[in-house]
Amino acid sequence: MEEVQPDRNGQTMGERYRITSTLGGGAMASVYRGLDLRHNTEVAIKILKDEIKDRSSYRDRFEREVLITSKVNHPRCIHKLDFGLSGDGLPYQVMELVPGGSLADLLDAVESLPPPRALKIFEQLLHALA
Repeated sequence: MEEVQPDRNGQTMGERYRITSTLGGGAMASVYRGLDLRHNTEVAIKILKDEIKDRSSYRDRFEREVLITSKVNHPRCIHKLDFGLSGDGLPYQVMELVPGGSLADLLDAVESLPPPRALKIFEQLLHALA
C-alpha cells in the first residue's frame, strides 16, 4: 500500500522553490515536484518527514545523504542543486527532475527483464559508481 504524503502544494522552500505536486516517498522522506522560481524550471524536492524530524539519527542520516550525494557529478546520476531548512524546520534537498519512471516501477511492470536490458541497466549503474 502506497503511503499518503502530506499535501504541500503551494508551499515555498527557501523562498525559491514552490511545491506543485507530490511524486512519492519512502520511510524517511517525501518527494515533490516543484518549480525553481529563479530559473522557472521544474525540480524535485525531497523533504524529511515531519514525524521523524526530531529523531537525531534520521535527521543526521538525511543530512549526510545530502552532503555526500551533492559531491557526485556524473551524467548518469541526478544532480543535487540545493539544500536547506524549510520554514517549519524540515531539512530538504533540491534535485534535477528527471522524466520517466524508476527502476522499481519498471520491475513492477514486467515479470522479468530480458538479459540484454538488465545488462544495459547494470552497465550504466557501474559507470556511475566508478
